[in-house]
Amino acid sequence: MNRRAMLTTLCPFVLALMTQAARAQSLPDPTRPPEGAVAAGAAAEKEGPQPLVLQSVLVGERRRIAVIGGTLVPLGGSVRGYTLTRVGEDDVTLTGPEGTLHLKLYGPVERRDVKLADVPPIRRTKTKRIHGS
Repeated sequence: MNRRAMLTTLCPFVLALMTQAARAQSLPDPTRPPEGAVAAGAAAEKEGPQPLVLQSVLVGERRRIAVIGGTLVPLGGSVRGYTLTRVGEDDVTLTGPEGTLHLKLYGPVERRDVKLADVPPIRRTKTKRIHGS
């Protein structure tokens, strides 16, 4: 194939790829949060520090890590002036200038016994079966 025929064949493909790339740049990001959510988050940060919340605990043979308020904190590490002194399976202990904090992974659990009379009955509907021939 000579050079001119190759250029004539490749040019339409290159132009098609360039137009597709230009179109893709103008599409909105579907994962971007709405404008109000970003502004609300910034306003919440200005109000002051939120309480420390234990979100996850990673316990391994060689290391223990807690996720506190979105921050990875290794055992002995610190977050907002508190040092992580103990990592349990579902709780952590932090020591700081205001004393000791115990954070639990799960909040208080309320157990209730449910009586059968409290559960609404299941309604069964008759289904019409169609048999093929």
